[in-house]
Amino acid sequence: MAIQITNLPVIMNIQGIVGDTLDNWSLVFKDSDGNPKDISTIDFWFIVKKSYSKPDTEAIITKLPADAVKSNSVDATVDTLAFPLTPSDTEVTSGKYVYAIKILDGTDERTYIDGGFVLQQRRIDTV
Repeated sequence: MAIQITNLPVIMNIQGIVGDTLDNWSLVFKDSDGNPKDISTIDFWFIVKKSYSKPDTEAIITKLPADAVKSNSVDATVDTLAFPLTPSDTEVTSGKYVYAIKILDGTDERTYIDGGFVLQQRRIDTV
């Protein structure tokens, strides 16, 4: 699933299963005219925590700029962002959390994308 970002901030919810890979989402950045927005020089962080009021140091999942996967959606412009989560990232207690994708552009840090982050226990059906 790719979400096209034109007007920030954005709220988007993410759901997954505890202990699973979560790599089926990405964000595509566009300018106000709908053209690809180059994000190649912008640093992004991905943080999951129990509530927005908790400090980032108490995050249960933290992905640094080096963990960001940036690519191009159509042409040579780097306009797509993803933070793939591995089974070890999502091996936390099931429940409802919040996440934020923070952007550092120069010296200006902002939370532009956030929402609910729900991890459910895998259901085991018996025969």
